[in-house]
Amino acid sequence: QLDDCVANHCPPGSTPEEVFKKHNDKVYAAMLHKARFPLGTTVSSRMGWDWLMAPLIVVAKDLGADAQGRPELREHWEVVIYNQGLNVWHHFYENGKQRWFKAASLKLPKEAYFKANVPYDLSVRIARDSRKNKTMTVTAGGYTLHYADESLPDEFYAGVIGCEGRNFFYDFSAKGGK
Repeated sequence: QLDDCVANHCPPGSTPEEVFKKHNDKVYAAMLHKARFPLGTTVSSRMGWDWLMAPLIVVAKDLGADAQGRPELREHWEVVIYNQGLNVWHHFYENGKQRWFKAASLKLPKEAYFKANVPYDLSVRIARDSRKNKTMTVTAGGYTLHYADESLPDEFYAGVIGCEGRNFFYDFSAKGGK
């Protein structure tokens, strides 16, 4: 869409603050790779934003279908880079309703905040550690967030999501596996 990247659609002429405050429910865009990846895979994307937040890498156990039969995320993890650090949100369905919670986070000191209009490499590795625990390791900007979660999938879809503001994606890759 742009000369050097793709971006989620935002209302033309809107300032970054307006996109977040008035239109953030309309700027959601998800792109998933069609292949499933095994444990041991590292997915990464060079990404950025134009104000405060919040491009992300998404990891999904499976895909569901909406009322029109289109693919839809069900249980998934959103690995978010934003101005203040890194978050991992675990989304799931319970009694037919979507629920989510912050599974892990890393808040940076103010002087180290990630900056708008600066591309960052965000990577996510899902693997088993030396004790055979399922783990997610997230890296960006010289920082690493690591946590264990046995509900992480053995195989997964992965991709990127632009939301909450204008987000830019320069690449996407997957390496490794088992």
